[in-house]
Amino acid sequence: MPSPTTCRRTLLGAVGSAVFAGCTTFGAQEDSTAISRIVDLETESSSSDLPFDGEILTAGSTDEPPRIRVVLENRGAPTGGSFGSTPPFSTHGATNDDGVIASLIPANREIVVGNTTTMFPDEPTEHCWRLNTAPGFELRSDYTELDNGGTLATEFTVWVGPDEQCLPAGEYSTSFAPEEGEGTDPLVELTLSFAVES
Repeated sequence: MPSPTTCRRTLLGAVGSAVFAGCTTFGAQEDSTAISRIVDLETESSSSDLPFDGEILTAGSTDEPPRIRVVLENRGAPTGGSFGSTPPFSTHGATNDDGVIASLIPANREIVVGNTTTMFPDEPTEHCWRLNTAPGFELRSDYTELDNGGTLATEFTVWVGPDEQCLPAGEYSTSFAPEEGEGTDPLVELTLSFAVES
C-alpha cells in the first residue's frame, strides 16, 4: 500500500493564509465569546493516489456554528467506490477520548432525517450550537466514479446533540473507508481530526 498522506490545517486567528506542513491554511478571526471553536483540523488518507484534504471555513462564533470542508482527489488511475450519502466522507459524528460526540451535519440537508425546520436553532445555547432534536441520516451506497484529477468534496457544520454536553476542549476524530464496490474491500481509509477550544 502506498505511504499514507497527511494534511494539517491550523486556524491562525487572523485573516489570511500561511503554509504549515506543506498545506495552505485558511481561516478568519471569529467572535469567540463563550463559544466552542475549531482551531485545528487534520486529514489523513491511506493512499497517496487519493489524498484527503480539509479546511476550516468558519471556526465558530455567536453568529454561526463551526463549518469545515473536506476534499478527496484522485491522482492515480480512474477509480470509484461506494462513498455513502455524503461523498467522499459519510461519517456524521466525531468523538473525543471520553466519548463526547460532535455531530457533523452535511451541507446537503436532504439526507438529514427528522424535522429540519425545527432541528437547527438560530443562536447558540450555553457555550455551543446545540441541535433541538437528534438527527438521523439516509443510508446510501451509490457507486461513484472518480477520474484522474477528479475530486469529491462536502461541507459540514459541527453541532452537539440535544442531550449532549457542550464540546469540551480537546481532539475529536472519526474515520471512513469507502468500498471499491458494495461488500468489497475498502478503496481507501480516510481520517478526519479536529481540535476544539472552549
